[in-house]
Amino acid sequence: AVAPDRHALYFSGVRQIMVRGFQGRSAPANGKLAAIGLHETSEIFITDSRPEEGTAVFVGGSASSLADLTLGVNDLRHAGKKTAEDAAYVLLP
Repeated sequence: AVAPDRHALYFSGVRQIMVRGFQGRSAPANGKLAAIGLHETSEIFITDSRPEEGTAVFVGGSASSLADLTLGVNDLRHAGKKTAEDAAYVLLP
């Protein structure tokens, strides 16, 4: 089944990602998913980014992905939460 909500960015099975200057949110506004979804990722760095109004969660993912996440200087005033474990859609093969 296809999830009705969508991440603006989604990364799975990758390492050493730098996201700089992201601006956006998940669809629909105030949905369950994070603007940026992570699954089995490591060494993630996000900076100079700004989630748009209606962003419930900025970054969502597994506990291990979030543990290896570094947030630089980001404008998070429109994000309800900075991170959350239950806000990522895992796309299974």
